[in-house]
Amino acid sequence: MGSQGEKEVRKCLLKSSDPAFPSIEVGKEKVYIGRTRECRIQSLLCSKQQVSAKVTVLKNGEQVLFLNRMGSNPSVLNGQDMNFFIAYEAKTGDKLEPVKDLGLYYTVVFDGDEEKTSKESTSKRKSSTDLDETSVKKKIRSSQENLSPNSPKDVVPCPEDKWQEVEGGKLYVFTSKGLVHRPKIAGYDIDGTIIKTKSGNVFPKNIDDWQIAFPEVPGKLKSLHKDGYKIVFFTNQAGISSGKLKIGDFRKKVERIVAKLNVPVQVFVSTSKGKYRKPILGMWELLETKENGNIEIALEESFYCGDAAGRPEKKAPNKRKKDFSCSDRLFAMNIGTKFYTPEENFQNAKKETDWTRPAFDPSTFNKDKKLSLTIPPNAVLRSKDQEIIVMVGCPASGKSSFAKKHFESNGYVYINRDTMGTWQKCVAALEKAIKEKKSAVIDNTNPDLESRKRYIDVAKKNKIACRCFVMATTEAQAKHNNVFRELTDPFHAVIKDMVFHGYKSKFKEPTKDEGFTEVVKVNCLPEFNDAEKEKLYKMFLVEK
Repeated sequence: MGSQGEKEVRKCLLKSSDPAFPSIEVGKEKVYIGRTRECRIQSLLCSKQQVSAKVTVLKNGEQVLFLNRMGSNPSVLNGQDMNFFIAYEAKTGDKLEPVKDLGLYYTVVFDGDEEKTSKESTSKRKSSTDLDETSVKKKIRSSQENLSPNSPKDVVPCPEDKWQEVEGGKLYVFTSKGLVHRPKIAGYDIDGTIIKTKSGNVFPKNIDDWQIAFPEVPGKLKSLHKDGYKIVFFTNQAGISSGKLKIGDFRKKVERIVAKLNVPVQVFVSTSKGKYRKPILGMWELLETKENGNIEIALEESFYCGDAAGRPEKKAPNKRKKDFSCSDRLFAMNIGTKFYTPEENFQNAKKETDWTRPAFDPSTFNKDKKLSLTIPPNAVLRSKDQEIIVMVGCPASGKSSFAKKHFESNGYVYINRDTMGTWQKCVAALEKAIKEKKSAVIDNTNPDLESRKRYIDVAKKNKIACRCFVMATTEAQAKHNNVFRELTDPFHAVIKDMVFHGYKSKFKEPTKDEGFTEVVKVNCLPEFNDAEKEKLYKMFLVEK
């Protein structure tokens, strides 16, 4: 007893630098850091097995984390590129970047070393401060004349304009020279709020097709800055990821806008779909956690202003087109802060209460427990006799979760066209199941009579019951579910709007006249084992 190989291995935690990515626990069994469901890394620059990790006991009894780079793109340990076929030793405090310049790193922390790490980092910060204390104080004193009396004390303005790239270009952050982090945030959209096109077009003709949207904009922003607000712009620019707009051109445009305003601004630029696109809170959460100098944001004193407010068309004399979406208003609602339209904020216009609310409101969905049951109380969920269940529902309606939970887990053969490829293979699989005296559930969208008849005919031929379970999920909720799945499961197939439209055009309400022995309506009631996911689901995720 007590041989070297038998020594108990300490657990090691690879602590993630970004709360969007989970920390990874490593023991004596090899684990992989890469583009996997567990790591939540989605970048194609990262291999599925980018880096292997394993805790090993050395001959002297010391325990270290062995890291091996396996992916084609470079991994980095403590600032140095890792070579292939070399086992690197890592100890508490060491930093691993699975892929160079990905914007994500892990800090190695062995069990029991948490306090040591905290003390070391505090000591390093203190010594660094002591060494340069005089120069820091000089910077603070020299900057005080540019600060409002309401600014936090002992803060150093950003010394120069700087850009940051986040998650491989999904987001860009610009911090202008002189910006100071503050608890009060004055948030703004850019297009249609801070600027508008010179040409009068909805979309700019080129990078120079812009002008300040309202004459009051510069004065208002300077006044807010003087009153202790930090000015922050949040903008969706999906044209960058689609190739319609070059990031280099847009960066120059942002710099020119800020120079024209002549006030320090921080700008968040979302370039694609996903967690950083308004109304989803990715940009705001990054501001809270990393881009506000560890200063807690005072939501009750902050606000957000944007033109995507869901307002209806306005006739003459104050003619105005219908807002293209309500993403700005929903962004403010998700944050939990005050919202203003540009006219209200810059021109003191009367508050507009008339706006088109989304067809699905996740914040109040089932709040009064009207949908207390998944199925009606008089409906039987599973039969004791052999049967065929035909599911009907649009994509992301919850039918697959329902079919797997209530039927597949109880012995029904699960048949799905997405995995089998064709309806002919689905019918063949059903006939095989029936011959084996098994019940089966068909988990396809089955929108029309023709698609459902294939399975009803098999039931009739074999003289067994065929029931239909149709999802009562609205298209609006299904689209919400779809975005939620994209955010929480990066390996789930993305469903485009044309697929929803295709289902809607084909859909015919199922009836017993088709040959079903029963038609049961199913409510989509999401279940959550994760409080953060439940919180996300109850936010507005769809722009309209």
